[in-house]
Amino acid sequence: MTDVIEVTVTEKNEMNTIKINNLQKTYGLLRKKNIVRALDGVSIEVGKGEIFGLLGPNGAGKTTLIKILLGICRRSGGSAAILGHDIPSVASRKSVGFLPEDIRFPNYMKGRCALMTFGRIMRVPNLRAEVDRHLQMVGMAEAAGRKIKNYSRGMTRRIGLALALLNNPRVVFLDEPTDGLDPMGRRYIRELLMNMKERGKTIFLNSHILGEVETVCDRVAILNRGRVVRVGKVDELTDGGSHCRITVSRADDALDSALSPIMNGYARDGNAISFTVRDESELDRAIDTIRARGVGLRELVQLKDTLEDVFLKTISGENQNGPSGDN
Repeated sequence: MTDVIEVTVTEKNEMNTIKINNLQKTYGLLRKKNIVRALDGVSIEVGKGEIFGLLGPNGAGKTTLIKILLGICRRSGGSAAILGHDIPSVASRKSVGFLPEDIRFPNYMKGRCALMTFGRIMRVPNLRAEVDRHLQMVGMAEAAGRKIKNYSRGMTRRIGLALALLNNPRVVFLDEPTDGLDPMGRRYIRELLMNMKERGKTIFLNSHILGEVETVCDRVAILNRGRVVRVGKVDELTDGGSHCRITVSRADDALDSALSPIMNGYARDGNAISFTVRDESELDRAIDTIRARGVGLRELVQLKDTLEDVFLKTISGENQNGPSGDN
């Protein structure tokens, strides 16, 4: 039986922007044993104005999920809706923007020409002014007259992002939006995404650059073998809890002997002492012991996992359990 993990964020009095219920995608014939389950009971709800990150190793089903939501490929089971419209339908895509991972334009097109051409297809009002505004927004105004075939990968991504935003969408799907960008370009895109969030846009982000995801996303879901295996707010997932580190002015075996009996999980590396606190009284007692021995306290920090730490631990734990189902 397929396990279904519900992912829910609902803003009060607001309709969920994206709603996915038990979505499935299989390849191969059901009567054969070599069936591949690309998606296996995925259920996700994303609220208005949220930046939601979808993470997973290669082959986890991330791009397949986005393609199904956009009507590019068919689902095998389950249902989904965007802005209250069932997929696949014209209505579900009308207020959506999309930047694919590998966007390509005809060799003869220039940057401005591409936006004007596809903008006409989308019937964007005040098209010329909107093209100028979006070129400026993504930092491509000066290069807009050059052929896209002569652009760097990062420049092509910027034109693709401008195109994804050209029709003023309420929902934006971004597949590796900062791929090929230099650090300044990535920072610029981060600021752009935060600005879009402030204007009530909903952003569904797929990226392997976990540092970027950790910075901009409100929540993330980790997908593995077609299933959502972990989900939550970024701050909650990366919270180190009761793990702490104290840096002292000097440390020796005598200090180890005094502290190890009263500090759970005690470990020392030079003058840095790591431990786990069960309650505040334990921390107070440890600090009092350090000071009583005439040792200076230089730093006390609560340890925090990075999103990359959380991702690796989650995927490693899942893979140790071996393949499940027909994956």
